[in-house]
Order: sequence, then structure tokens, then C-alpha cells
Amino acid sequence: MSRLSYPSRPRVSYIMATKNHGAHLGKVLENIREFIEPSDELVIVDGGSTDNTASVIANHRDIITMFISEPDHGEAHALNKAIFHSRGQYVKPVTDDDYLYPHAMRTLIDVLDAHPEIDAIQCGGEVWDMRSKDPAYDGLRFLPKDVAANPSTLFSNVLCGLGLIIRRSAMERIGGVSSNYRAVDADLMCRLIECGCNLRYLDIKLFRWHIYPHSGINESAKYTHDFALINLRLGNLQTFMRHDPDTFLSLATSGAGTRDRALAYWIWFASLLRRSPIWRIVFPLFWIASQIVRLKRFFRVHAVNISNVPHRSHEWTGQLR
Repeated sequence: MSRLSYPSRPRVSYIMATKNHGAHLGKVLENIREFIEPSDELVIVDGGSTDNTASVIANHRDIITMFISEPDHGEAHALNKAIFHSRGQYVKPVTDDDYLYPHAMRTLIDVLDAHPEIDAIQCGGEVWDMRSKDPAYDGLRFLPKDVAANPSTLFSNVLCGLGLIIRRSAMERIGGVSSNYRAVDADLMCRLIECGCNLRYLDIKLFRWHIYPHSGINESAKYTHDFALINLRLGNLQTFMRHDPDTFLSLATSGAGTRDRALAYWIWFASLLRRSPIWRIVFPLFWIASQIVRLKRFFRVHAVNISNVPHRSHEWTGQLR
């Protein structure tokens, strides 16, 4: 039904999960003041902060529709509570330490209003590395003009929950997000794709994503595990097979035995051979690969790559694709 059928229903539900980020929360709420409308709502779920979060909330209570503070089981759990308490036509996740461009936010809402057939829209934005004393520009998230717009390319090129807005009916269809994932953004987009939602790309610079030392993406092992499982769910087998055997084994819901480990190594090695131009030379490569795997524990585990998009400029067209 149309929005006119529910005069008391908010237009946009801005939902936020937070915990002990009071140092950043005040700036974020000032940012939200720049685009939130009287017809919108802001729902904040706090996981039981012990810092100054409560006082920051009190200073901005006039724009906050609902504030819940209680222990939870992580970001996904908090977001689900916010989703289930919200009532708006559109659900827009916001974070407690990033930035949304007000004019772009208003443009996004207008586009979704004009296209009732669209379930969700992903927009582009900037990435900034805030893990050192001097913030560093770390590139853009956008869909290149020469790349076709489809769920797979959006997941590979633009994935960022800051750029997503979802129609209420689509959110009800996908059932929120899974508390099993730390990579909440990836799970959210994966669910939209799995359920066959009409996901589109709007070429505007909507967000400025800040990577802080406390940001979840720094949890390398957990993010690697989550993305491996999500790529498997989406059928991105070539990407999935690039993970090492230990990642395969981490996906098991129960303990992996000796045979399971051996099978994982064989699968990994077969995939390695298949990608190699000298795949016919099986036995020498097997010996080399086995030695590398045995020595793997001595190698440093690198952090998850923030983005595979080159650091370059982009002319934002405002085009809906």
C-alpha cells in the first residue's frame, strides 16, 4: 500500500547499533540532524555502554525516537532489535562513527519514492583510514561505467552498508540479519540477493566510511571466515576456492577430523592446480604446495583488504542503474 494509507507511519527509519563509541557518537548525531525530517524516525540500540554514550544521547534526545540500552550479542543482534522496533517505509542503517552527505541522502530518498518497484538501492562513497594519527584517503566505492550493474558486481565493487537503503517490505522478506556474522553488511546484501530482491545502484557519493582501530573489519580471521561463507552462499566458487584449507575447515559446524583436513587440503590444491598454467606438472607442485602449507603457521596473517577498487577519482553521475 502507499504511504498515504498509513499517515502515522514514518517515511524513513534510521537505525543504529552502538556500544562505547560516545567519543564519535555526538558528531554522528549532528550529521543526522542535517537530513532527518519530522516524518522520519531514529532508533538507536546500545549494547550497554559504560562510557559517555548516555549523556550524548540525552543531548540529542529531540531527534531520537527510541533509545534502547541493554546487553546484547553484538552488532547484528542490536540491528535486528532496531529493525523490529522501527516502523518506517524505508530502513536506512547508519553507524556511530561515519558520515552521510545530507544532499545525497535526500536525493536517495526521492529516487526510492519515485521507483516503488525497487526493493533496495546501493550507493557509492569514500573510504578513509583513521587508524593512524593523520587520516588517509583510501579510495572510493563505486560501480565503474564499463561494468554492468547486477547483484554480483554490486557485491564485488560497492559493498558497504552505509550506502544501502531497503524498503520495509524487502526487509520483512529477508528477515533482518544473522547474528552469526561479524561482516553484517555482507550478510545483509547477500540476503537481498538470495531472496531475489530488486537491488539497484545509484551513482552518488552518499557516505564517508571511516576505518578506525575499533572497526570490525580489522578482525581479519572472522571477516575472512564470513566472506568465504557468503561467497559460497552466492555461488562465487572461484572466489571461494582462493581461500586456504584452514578457512574451509573453519566453516564446519562441528570439529574437523583428520580426514576432513586431508580433504580440505586436496580441494585447495586441486583449485591451485586448476588456476596454474603448469597444472600438468602435478607431483612436483604437490610437494612444493605441501611444504608451503606445513610452513603456513610461520607466515604473518594480513588484514582483510578494505577494497579492491583502485584509489582513483570518479565523476558521480546520479544515474540509477
